[in-house]
Amino acid sequence: MIQNRVFSTYVLPTAVDVPGEVITTFIEEPSKLGPYGAKGIAELVLVPTAPAILNAVTDAIGIRFTSIPLTAEEVQRKLAQIQ
Repeated sequence: MIQNRVFSTYVLPTAVDVPGEVITTFIEEPSKLGPYGAKGIAELVLVPTAPAILNAVTDAIGIRFTSIPLTAEEVQRKLAQIQ
């Protein structure tokens, strides 16, 4: 059920909302998945933009894409494979 119908009243959970002690550990090894080895911190797991775009492309052309970044070249390549 949608409780917040507009983003102006939507509140992201913060450290204050987490029960108990939070222990932070920094891992100094770069990630193979992130740009330039970057890793996410904070609310990045709440960002649904990339999956929403991939799902919109799937709805539009009927081909499922499961990795980002999605490039025009990748879309063209997949379209050429089905024709």
